[in-house]
Amino acid sequence: MSVAVFSYGIRFQDDGRLDVFPALDAEILGRGDRGVRAVFVIDSGATTSLIPRGDADLLGISFSAGKKIIVRGVGDSVFFGYVHSLRICFAGQIFRAPFIIADRFDSPHILGREGIFSRFGIMFHEAGRRTAFLNTKTEKRAISSVFSS
Repeated sequence: MSVAVFSYGIRFQDDGRLDVFPALDAEILGRGDRGVRAVFVIDSGATTSLIPRGDADLLGISFSAGKKIIVRGVGDSVFFGYVHSLRICFAGQIFRAPFIIADRFDSPHILGREGIFSRFGIMFHEAGRRTAFLNTKTEKRAISSVFSS
């Protein structure tokens, strides 16, 4: 893969308005042939990726087997989660990254920076409502050249 482009997602707000957000269709891989496919919010402000507690059962992993941490910054709430090293598959690649499994069943699927963003050159095209993940050295160099001046 040299470029994978993902369209923004759409969701309804509580007040009935539509919201668009950078989104990624990906699959988290668990034990054996278990997997969870979901639309993730691409969140450059999130350090670690996050999945809801219900995904642990679907993936065949013990929710509380990871390192327990406090999660802040998802809405106004503070809750606990457990950090696990999970495999994620998108754009034809599979790799490991840390994920927090939230101690909530209603948490969103969030794609954070740790273990993922450094693998790609990422471009957000807000006006076009698309996100590009660039993966060749040439493309990464082109992005880096913009910031090197």
